[in-house]
Amino acid sequence: MAADYLQFALLTGLRRREITGLQWEDITRRRKTFLIAENKSKRPHVVPLTGALEDILDRRAGEPRPFQIEEPKRFITQVAEWSQVPFSSHDLRRTYLSHATAVGISMPVQKALVNHSRTSDVTDGYIQIDEDVMREAMQKIQNYILGYAGQVNAVTPIRSASHA
Repeated sequence: MAADYLQFALLTGLRRREITGLQWEDITRRRKTFLIAENKSKRPHVVPLTGALEDILDRRAGEPRPFQIEEPKRFITQVAEWSQVPFSSHDLRRTYLSHATAVGISMPVQKALVNHSRTSDVTDGYIQIDEDVMREAMQKIQNYILGYAGQVNAVTPIRSASHA
């Protein structure tokens, strides 16, 4: 369960309570989305499902909730000790957004993916971001992350231009 939770967090950028509060009825396989109704922003947040996320959820099938964890801090602390890499749930969120920037996802789309407010810039309020745009961005971020983890074969490596 710990591995599935950590992967899900890294591949979605969601907050720990958003993941642990996820219910099976919040997931719509037909539309390939799930709903985070209870969240910090107090706005319903629809998240696209990708193949990698569906695989994780398939492994969780049969559980009362996908992530039946009251407090993931205990196993995060244990994983941090084993790996000798200290981190928190929120570090996974930061990592997700850092990778989103690395693959060229625009700031408005990044904000939509993690359900951050988009009211600080008047122009930002005019931009409409639909599920398809979010799904494409999410897939791009996940390919980048999974490519580094050696789990995706169809990832095009980023090469720096040579100045010969």
